[in-house]
Amino acid sequence: MNKRILSLQESCLITLLRHHTSVEDISFVPYRLIQSLLRKVKAEQLIRLELTNPLIIFEDDEIWHNLIKKDFDPEFTYHYTSKKSDVLQYFKLAISDALSDHPGASFSSDVTIDVLKNFVELILIRNESGLYRIPCRLVYEKLREEISEKDKRIAAKVRETTQRIQQEKKQIQITAMKEPGSVLSHRLKSKLFESKSKVFVESLKDSQKRRQQFKASTVRIEKRVVQRVAFGGQAGASDHKHPQISCPSPGKNIIQNSTNETSFGRGTGLPTANTIDSNITTTERPIAQKRRMREQPKKQKKSRLFGSHKLLPTTPSSTPVSKVYIHER
Repeated sequence: MNKRILSLQESCLITLLRHHTSVEDISFVPYRLIQSLLRKVKAEQLIRLELTNPLIIFEDDEIWHNLIKKDFDPEFTYHYTSKKSDVLQYFKLAISDALSDHPGASFSSDVTIDVLKNFVELILIRNESGLYRIPCRLVYEKLREEISEKDKRIAAKVRETTQRIQQEKKQIQITAMKEPGSVLSHRLKSKLFESKSKVFVESLKDSQKRRQQFKASTVRIEKRVVQRVAFGGQAGASDHKHPQISCPSPGKNIIQNSTNETSFGRGTGLPTANTIDSNITTTERPIAQKRRMREQPKKQKKSRLFGSHKLLPTTPSSTPVSKVYIHER
């Protein structure tokens, strides 16, 4: 099987196509040799390559046409004009700018068509109507300028809108104001001005209301009801709660004998010693329940020291009669 050996030109071109983004200089290389390479580069890289080899400006119109379709309008078609001088003037300025980077090589001010006579057929292309084709390089530059100006207008409009919104926000911005004076005490006023918070004032008022409620329902210790357990719950109790007569004791009851037995006889109905003992035994009752104690009516409290004395009733008896005075507590 015979395999064709690649020429040096083909090998170099294949290497350039593989690394086309790294190509930065094409000085003195004819356009026909690098045409396939220029088709793969972008607009910025093509402009840099034109500066290294200005003569390709007259021949790379096809490359710019493809870039316009790729970057701006896929349905782009060539533009034409009737002014031949405009086309020549554009190429003159383009070559002058490209050669400005090369010292000792530049066009003079009296450049004419005779200087560009070798490239007239390439730059002056006419259609069926006799109009001259506008270079695609010029069209690409105009389209890019239009888009750049449009972006600038949009950016300016966005900045203007942003500034207007910021000004409106400043006009309606909420500023902190000093709250009016309060009727509270000086201490509460100082706390109010230090905090400068409505939430703090509301919580303070709520706490004061709650304190008043708890203060009204507070139970005092001296009025608290004490349940007594010793002696059936009657020891040390007051008279208005325990009106029953308890068993008399020597320290509490004063018994005086009287010589006048007739004054406290049977006719008077006063009790004798036997009846007193019987009354004392009958008054001894079991432990009173709490419910019965509460249901009994209250009586007016009397003084423990100067309480009025009562005489116990007597019944007729043959035993000697004695006077008994019981001071209730």
